[in-house]
Amino acid sequence: MARRLASPRPRRGHPSRGRDERRKCGCVCAYEREKAWAPDCVAPELSGTLQAAQRHHAIAQLPAAEAEQEGEAERQAQLEREVADARALADLLDWRVAELECADEVRALWYAHAGRDSCRRATARTELGARAIDPDQPERATTAQDWPDAQDAGAAAEDEHRPVTHEAELRHRQAA
Repeated sequence: MARRLASPRPRRGHPSRGRDERRKCGCVCAYEREKAWAPDCVAPELSGTLQAAQRHHAIAQLPAAEAEQEGEAERQAQLEREVADARALADLLDWRVAELECADEVRALWYAHAGRDSCRRATARTELGARAIDPDQPERATTAQDWPDAQDAGAAAEDEHRPVTHEAELRHRQAA
C-alpha cells in the first residue's frame, strides 16, 4: 500500500503561504469583490415612501368626504382641488414604491447569490485567524506603481544569467 506523503505546511507566522491559505484568502477577496457590485439597499427609503403614500391616500379621502357634505360651491371646489392634489401625490408615491420594491427585490436576489461567498468568507476568516494569518495583509505588498520597477529589477537580475544570443545583447552588457 502506497503511503501518501504530506506536503510540508508553512510554520506559523512564516511569510510564505500554503495553497490552502491562499485559497482561503481568495475566498475573503471574492466576497469583497461581490460587495463592490452590490445593489443599493433601498429598504429604509421604501418604508418611508410606503408610509407617505398611505398617509396621502388617507388625506385624500378626508376632503373627498367633506366635499360631498359641503353645500357652498366655492368651498366644495377648493376641497375637490385638495383631493385631486392629494391623489396625484399619492399616485406618484405609489409609482415610486413600485420602483423601490423592484430595486429591493434585486438587492434580495444579489444577497441570496452572494450569501454563499459570505459564508465561505466567514469560514475562511475564522480558519485563517486560527492560523495567525491576516487575509487583509497581502503576501507580497507590490503595488501597481511599484510593479514596473520590480519587473525591470527582476529582468536585470536575470539578464546576468542568460546566455548571449545576439551581438546587440553583447553591446548592451558591455555598456553596463
